[in-house]
Amino acid sequence: MIAACFASLVHDDSVNLEWSTPLKDLVPEFSDPNTRIRLPELRTTATLEDLLSMRLGLPLGNSYWMQMNQQLLLPQAETARIVGGLAPLDTHGSGRLAYSNWCYALAGEILEQLTGLTLEQATNELLFGPLGLGSTTFGNVSARENLARSYITQTNLTPVAIPSPPVRSGTVMAAAGGVKSSLGDLLKYYRALLKAASDQARSGHSKPLTKDTSSPFVDIHHLWTPHASIDPGNYSSHYGLGWVITSLPSQAGLVGINPYLLPPEVPLPILALPGSLESPVKLVYHNGLTTGALSAVYLLPETQTAIVVLSNTFALSDATDWIAQFLVEVILAGIDNPNVVNKLRENDFVQLAKAASENSLTGHPATQKILLRERVLGTQPSRELGEYAGRYWNSGRNFYLDVIVLTKFQPGGGEDLLRLTVQGKEETRYDLKHYHHDVFWWECGDRDKKSRLAIWPHGIAPEYHRVAFHAGEFLDDGIKKLTWGFDGDHPGVNEFMRE
Repeated sequence: MIAACFASLVHDDSVNLEWSTPLKDLVPEFSDPNTRIRLPELRTTATLEDLLSMRLGLPLGNSYWMQMNQQLLLPQAETARIVGGLAPLDTHGSGRLAYSNWCYALAGEILEQLTGLTLEQATNELLFGPLGLGSTTFGNVSARENLARSYITQTNLTPVAIPSPPVRSGTVMAAAGGVKSSLGDLLKYYRALLKAASDQARSGHSKPLTKDTSSPFVDIHHLWTPHASIDPGNYSSHYGLGWVITSLPSQAGLVGINPYLLPPEVPLPILALPGSLESPVKLVYHNGLTTGALSAVYLLPETQTAIVVLSNTFALSDATDWIAQFLVEVILAGIDNPNVVNKLRENDFVQLAKAASENSLTGHPATQKILLRERVLGTQPSRELGEYAGRYWNSGRNFYLDVIVLTKFQPGGGEDLLRLTVQGKEETRYDLKHYHHDVFWWECGDRDKKSRLAIWPHGIAPEYHRVAFHAGEFLDDGIKKLTWGFDGDHPGVNEFMRE
């Protein structure tokens, strides 16, 4: 949706914008020498197209904006400075997809600056209003307005209710995950998108040919053109601008969670058996996920088919994606589809879902075993607990951690603990026991406890559970910094200096 808004602006003669416009001309912080920039191209050659195709090499960095209890950790105004402070991945400069929600969070900031409107107002004016969508908004939606609740599936397969994500226009990450909609509106939206894509392809024009058209979509071809490689194996998939583009037969669901949940010995399914189609079939899709919800949108432009699957539960695997893929095969195998020359392979999506779900439950025990195995027993902290207390800042001075001592915190006594509170948010805090030497930890074994706190239930790395404190160069120096690997892309490199 955000990329579609930019397509309208790029083709608006009154707006000075191109896909090749440098980000430094759109984001004031990137031309400010006082802003710390770890990806040099943000000051020089990085473009709007690089941002929307996520080929900048930015890491996930999700723990900078949310960690638990659906509590936002940053104001929207810090978006550009956080992006500037993210250390690029090793794939930086390769043209490969590096999925990061910060790309579209920043794009939302740029959209507001270019239009002079809030994100809610801009998307209403450019997209939702012309399409007549009455249940779709980036704004706030009251629980009284028939809003679905959010859940996480526990290990006993029962759901636990968690707060709904508070992301919306005016907050951090609004453009990356703040839209609310209904199934009816989404089907209307994608029907219009598919029709506009067909009309533009047939006419050779990127804009509607008549002014009285109700379609707000412009230059869909550019959105659906490969801009970043994904390379999942032998099957070619690419990221366009807000969409994954591939040709069947191929794997799918590559920007969802299922590829990471399947055990190593179970490969992702290939949609459509090679040789079953007379010619390749274009598939355009995207997965959506946040703590408390999952979704999948699969588009088959040739048949004008839109598949939309929504769930208000973050489950043990992504059923929305399995269902969408199953429906793709059903549609392609339809008796009225002349493109099918041989019988399509029937993937067993039920068994795939079971394999992914069962494997997802092994993650926390496995991480706990690693933590216990790597612990050096018989060591003590190098100093009194009070000497670790203090406030620790990131390099950009816009993200801090407070550490205090909790004396005999456990009922009936027990060891003293350190409590780490993030950004002064009392609902985002960790009680740390001594691990070894000057490292403290919080245990990983109880997945359901994390679920009740709305902590991301999958892919928890050991480094997320260990906080290391570092003294100065000399023996009598105090604690100078801590390191905490809360970003899975860069374990151990999140450094915070003591105030």
